[in-house]
Amino acid sequence: MSAERSFSVSGVRNGSLVSIRWVEGKLDGDPPTVDLIEEEVELALTNREDMLVYDHYLDDLIRKCQSYPLADPAVTYYIVTRVIDTIRECQFSPRNLLELTDANLSDR
Repeated sequence: MSAERSFSVSGVRNGSLVSIRWVEGKLDGDPPTVDLIEEEVELALTNREDMLVYDHYLDDLIRKCQSYPLADPAVTYYIVTRVIDTIRECQFSPRNLLELTDANLSDR
């Protein structure tokens, strides 16, 4: 049996300390930040024609996904780093988690 895949990010958003945890496709943490992350995915999925919200890199990551984007740790991590103003700490399990995903961040 393989180990549980997870990551956590803590930092500052809008002047407040926040923490987000992703475990096997499920987000947990600061409720307004989790809501914003989910909204970012919905915007990316529905507004590909609107250049004000279009993010080419995020769109590429989403296209590589085999399932819902937040099920992929690389897509979720990318969005988390866009939403949190200052990242203070990140932890990944396994340590090479982002290298093992469909939407590999090594293309960045």
